Amino acid sequence: MLKLVASRERRFFFHIRDGATLIRDPEGQCFEDLGSAKAEAILDARELMSLSIVKSARIGLERRIEIADEEGRTILMVPFFEAVEPLSCVGISRDPDEGVRDVRW
Repeated sequence: MLKLVASRERRFFFHIRDGATLIRDPEGQCFEDLGSAKAEAILDARELMSLSIVKSARIGLERRIEIADEEGRTILMVPFFEAVEPLSCVGISRDPDEGVRDVRW
């Protein structure tokens, strides 16, 4: 016997805000929770920044993804700058007692 299981996934829409311009996502994507949708928004922001660098040499850190629910309410905003992972800095330190060593901060 075939059982039907109700899907727990909800549809989220990823609108892109660039200043006063809002580019609406007409289709949306289904995720189990808002955390999964945010993780996808971060990946999308990274991809959009990469494309923007190639096309216009502009990163666009001032932009953001506005995640909306099926009723059209904005439930989370993900600024592009949150999608940038800081690099650890590496330097060289010369300690008279220890010699040259790698320093990370």
